[in-house]
Amino acid sequence: MPPESSYTITENNRLHLLEGRAEWPHDPEHLNTNVEMYVARTRRRNKISCVYVRPVPNAYFTLLFSHGNAVDIGQMTSFYWGLGHRLGCNVFSYDYSGTLSDPVRIAEMVTRSFLGYGCSTGRPSEKNLYADITCAFETLKTKFG
Repeated sequence: MPPESSYTITENNRLHLLEGRAEWPHDPEHLNTNVEMYVARTRRRNKISCVYVRPVPNAYFTLLFSHGNAVDIGQMTSFYWGLGHRLGCNVFSYDYSGTLSDPVRIAEMVTRSFLGYGCSTGRPSEKNLYADITCAFETLKTKFG
């Protein structure tokens, strides 16, 4: 099953990392001013949580990052900050609806009503994965330019 979420999204679209589940070793003010959350709906009607990390003021490039399995964007945000700072770009990422894995894992996941990673929803399928990345890319282009 996807791990328990390491974050929540505040009313003003900020990331709130849950104690003991995600780390932020950088200046706490950066988390409040340079990290923005957004929830988007995919064409398959799932909700995906998106994060836009701005470590570089006026960066020309933004990297669209699809994280690996068994983590969520709350756990990855500190990495995104460091990566963007080193590369001189901003980083946009998202939590996907679910992931297709072995049959036992799928059977465990379909018994849950909330199946996505982090605060995202949806059932694991290849179609959902394609819908998620398409939605993330469209959100990046339209909301964050």
